[in-house]
Amino acid sequence: MVVLSDDTEVLRIEPWPDPVIDALGHDPRSWYVERFWLAVLGPTSTWLLRRIAAGFDTSPEGFDLPVDEAARALGLGGRTGRHSPFQRAVARCVTFELALSRGPATIGVRRHVPPLPRRHLVRLPPSLQEHHRRWNAAHQPAAVTDRRRGRTSGPAPGPSPVTAASPLGNTPFTSAPYPLRVATYLLRVEVPDRPGALGAVASRIGAVRADVIAVDIVGRAQGRAVDEFVVELADDDHVPLMLSEIAEVDGIKVEALHPLPDGYRDGRLDSYETAVALLRERTPHGALNAIAARSRRELDGAWSAVLDSQEATIVASSGRPPAAHWLAAYVESARRAAAGGHEEEAGASSPGRARPGAEQGGEQADIAWVDLAAWDLVLLVGRPVRPLGRYDRLRLAAIARVADARWADLAERDARLSHPSRLAPVPAPPAPAPSQSPAPAP
Repeated sequence: MVVLSDDTEVLRIEPWPDPVIDALGHDPRSWYVERFWLAVLGPTSTWLLRRIAAGFDTSPEGFDLPVDEAARALGLGGRTGRHSPFQRAVARCVTFELALSRGPATIGVRRHVPPLPRRHLVRLPPSLQEHHRRWNAAHQPAAVTDRRRGRTSGPAPGPSPVTAASPLGNTPFTSAPYPLRVATYLLRVEVPDRPGALGAVASRIGAVRADVIAVDIVGRAQGRAVDEFVVELADDDHVPLMLSEIAEVDGIKVEALHPLPDGYRDGRLDSYETAVALLRERTPHGALNAIAARSRRELDGAWSAVLDSQEATIVASSGRPPAAHWLAAYVESARRAAAGGHEEEAGASSPGRARPGAEQGGEQADIAWVDLAAWDLVLLVGRPVRPLGRYDRLRLAAIARVADARWADLAERDARLSHPSRLAPVPAPPAPAPSQSPAPAP
């Protein structure tokens, strides 16, 4: 709360920028603010905002407002101080989040006033609520939305079949579908592990009319959580706006933002498809090729390789992996590093059980690897553009476990086919004895 002492002569006014509200809000001197915000703010606070907006026109970086002069100009007399009408007008602006305190006798003020929130709209007289509904319907920002989304002018699309009309006239975010081509991004954020943090991020993403189509909880440790959002935007121009909105959430850290040119794929369906692809292969070589192709696809890798580290040869691959001798040296160096200080994480992979490369620990790396214990091989995936994290290595380990189980099936099948009982010639059944007909009677 801003407190003006009796001897405060000057109130420092600074801008409070907000990319979303500055783009979608209303000028304090607009008809919208006078018609709908006036009943909420009161006349004195509304006129104060208008005077400050005029000051920003000439001093965009901020200015000093003489308290006594401003109070007299608003018809409040010359009395100032903590209980004065001028102090109450400033306090109302802070209460309704149109201004905020930045220290003694200093406030930040929004350049634009946001659309009236629902919690304030329901307190208006019924006639004003109806007026707001009609105004909202008549001033739907279709032209602005079309321009941002790259659509040509044409008839406005109908409302979404899954979105009910707002009884108060608020414009639903899903009032119009996105165009056929949208920008899809994978957003990874680190947030405080507390209730409401994930919802706060999703709310900020929705504030710029972005669509969250998938959320994954990547990991939780030491009071922090790492989450991944798959987000669809109308176009790439909205990315800076979305990031600035997310940065407003307390305690959040944006770890990475990567485009998904091929759109979103459900990782759970990818896992089923990987299992089906391995079951369809009837030979070990075919299964290894499937492992390489599917692991690269599941992790969006640039390349993948199945390596015989003893012979330094690549048995199967997808994409363009590095040379076999380099990969063999990389795995050997990683094993030595793991044995030196992370035995509890590394460990030898037991048959049928795959463990991710321990040298990566909880850090992100360009290469992830895992032992194919049943095959006595190593599976590697490289993704230089987007580092591979702990969640990616867990998925790779799951692929390796499926591959080891498939090896057991193929080995059992080969054993049955090569069993001596299947290779020995089968003796022909004995010929039936000739039947003896009784001699004819004389």
